[in-house]
Amino acid sequence: RNDDWWGGEVFLDAVEFVIVTDTETRTDLLFSGDLQAMHTLSPTSVDELTKAGDIQNVLDETGEENFLMLNSEVPPFNDLRARQALTFATPLENYRTLIGLGLARPADQMFIPESIYYNPDVTQEGDMPELVAALVADYCAERGAEENPILGTPACTDGKINMEYQVAAPSVVNDRAADLFDQGWKEFFNVTFDRPPNDQSISDSIIGQYNVVSWNQLGEVEPAIDRVYLICSSIGAISLNFPRYCSEARDASINEALASTEREDRIPAWQSVVQDMHDSYTYVFLDHIKWDNAFAENVHGMCDHTTPEGTPLRCTTRGGTWVSSVWLSE
Repeated sequence: RNDDWWGGEVFLDAVEFVIVTDTETRTDLLFSGDLQAMHTLSPTSVDELTKAGDIQNVLDETGEENFLMLNSEVPPFNDLRARQALTFATPLENYRTLIGLGLARPADQMFIPESIYYNPDVTQEGDMPELVAALVADYCAERGAEENPILGTPACTDGKINMEYQVAAPSVVNDRAADLFDQGWKEFFNVTFDRPPNDQSISDSIIGQYNVVSWNQLGEVEPAIDRVYLICSSIGAISLNFPRYCSEARDASINEALASTEREDRIPAWQSVVQDMHDSYTYVFLDHIKWDNAFAENVHGMCDHTTPEGTPLRCTTRGGTWVSSVWLSE
């Protein structure tokens, strides 16, 4: 407790944060009363929580996207053909129906359709297996003997591209999604699955120790905040440009957006960024994440946070909410 806190009266003596990585377990703990609050992006859990009569739900689907991310620095995905092949082979519709349950809105890009920066000309490709075989054959014929340094194997074996798919564990939902993706990929890719803890997966992505990883990010209220994940200068031994893909054209569009003081003038620049991200084939956008900040009935004040002048602040952004204004009833 900070007795010098300047942001208004604080009612709680302490808040204990419990790390529970599996979303279904986390939801069960809230229902059983072992937690008073939680956040989740799992469509199954969001559906359960919003249908329950004794849970308060604060939903946000305006920010953050769920996507697959490809490491463009090393074989096999340092070649556009391999990146396109994985994109086209990805079973988007099955993922959105069976994992997203039709609850999370499909994503084509980092902006939701209501955003002024949304590019209506960009559509996420997938479910196009008829285009994959030729791309894989061309790639393997030309570069199949190169080493995939993540696996320590040739880039291709028996006419298929060798790749690692990394997904954070433990997570029942992530395991289901991995199995579903493999149904679309296995005809063209030999997939090795890696299921490290979430913190290890993040570290691996930062240092480029992955081929393909399941990821959620982007979607800041102010898109300029996300630029660090997109620009060339963020690529290095430790990289925040996680796909390690440098596009000078994208950098120019971002700089154009940053240089403008008028929001309307920034629209075409950010739409160009979206097009460039699509054309790089380093992201396979799956859905716009619907975050649920869920609270027990005796939790109050979660949306009462204000500035020192009394101006109400946004209640939640993605999985984050304020705790300084929260109080509990008996």
